[in-house]
Amino acid sequence: MKKKIFALCGVLIVAAVAFGVWYQFFRTPADADVSAENPVAVERVAVLTGSGIGGDVQNRYSGVVESQETLDVKKDDTKTVKNILVTEGQVVEVGTPLFEYDTAELTLKLEQAQIDLERIAADIETANRQINELTAEKNKAKASEQLEYTIQIQAQQTSIKESEYSQKSKLLEIEQLQESITNNVVTSTIGGRIQEINEMPAYDNMGNPKPFIQILTIGDYRIKGTVNEQNIWNLSEGQPVIVRSRVDESQTWPGTITKIDTENPVSNQNSYYSSSDSGNQSNSYPFYVELDENVPLMMGQHLLIETDLGQTEAREGLWLYDYYIVQGDGMPYVWIANEKDRLEKRPVTLGEYDENLMQYQILDGLSETDSIAWPEDTLTEGTPIVRPGSESFDNSGMDDMKK
Repeated sequence: MKKKIFALCGVLIVAAVAFGVWYQFFRTPADADVSAENPVAVERVAVLTGSGIGGDVQNRYSGVVESQETLDVKKDDTKTVKNILVTEGQVVEVGTPLFEYDTAELTLKLEQAQIDLERIAADIETANRQINELTAEKNKAKASEQLEYTIQIQAQQTSIKESEYSQKSKLLEIEQLQESITNNVVTSTIGGRIQEINEMPAYDNMGNPKPFIQILTIGDYRIKGTVNEQNIWNLSEGQPVIVRSRVDESQTWPGTITKIDTENPVSNQNSYYSSSDSGNQSNSYPFYVELDENVPLMMGQHLLIETDLGQTEAREGLWLYDYYIVQGDGMPYVWIANEKDRLEKRPVTLGEYDENLMQYQILDGLSETDSIAWPEDTLTEGTPIVRPGSESFDNSGMDDMKK
């Protein structure tokens, strides 16, 4: 929890300091000429306290819901596929037929193998008969002729051994052919949805061959995000994240990064949702998030992923950084824009003080809809103000600080 608090503190401090730096160094001449007096830039309290920061300061990563388990079914390139028995998008169960091989060619090979086996058996029988005949003739021959008969008998015995080896190999071939013919239909080993079918050879964006059929499990999801190579070091496995709906950003779910895949970069993709990375064309890497609870998400649903800095944890009351509060001998106050767009001192009632975040709880005198200025000794009541979004407000300095 303390790590989240410190991380959130750092993000909000950057926003606050950026605002002050902009005010000091990035105002344009147009800002100084709005009126006879130099206008003072103000910002809404909701932004300064963090409730209005959202994706402007914190990086968000694009994510998509995918299956936790994927089955890649490959086909035997030595065989010919006769029929594909499923279609893309079809839901299959364990044992559902996916495709079948053409057995006509296999049947011909089996018939030829059986003929070869019969020929080998005949060769062995012939060799045995010749050995018997040679042995009988050797017994009747003269001593000087015995060696010649012995050589001939040994040659036949060697031939028999070779034939017996060929016989075993052919029997194994026949067994395999019979099994292929019997099991010519390939079935699914998981339940899921047919994601894709590649009848012709296909390759992914990294040049790797795609499977013949890909099946995704249903109901057991994870979220695949992408992170730019320049910012991948901001993420780590086991890190808590917040997954946010793109349709309704107030809808969030807690999750954890389970894997960062640095072995398979994705080229020329933007990983950020934030504007600070809008022109980046460097490599991105996939990372995976598992939600801490079961959520009825849809396959292929697009989401936003952000590191969990405690931004969704509710805090009681309004909390403001202490450097926006002027404290002297009298009542603490802030410089606020009044209804006439002029600066005035607004007394505030302070509550608890958070030393870790350097924030005071504001009990009275200020609301999130108010706009306040960065306190300076030169500020005076009645000075005109300029708000973000107006023509005279140049926020380029703020954008540079956020980067």
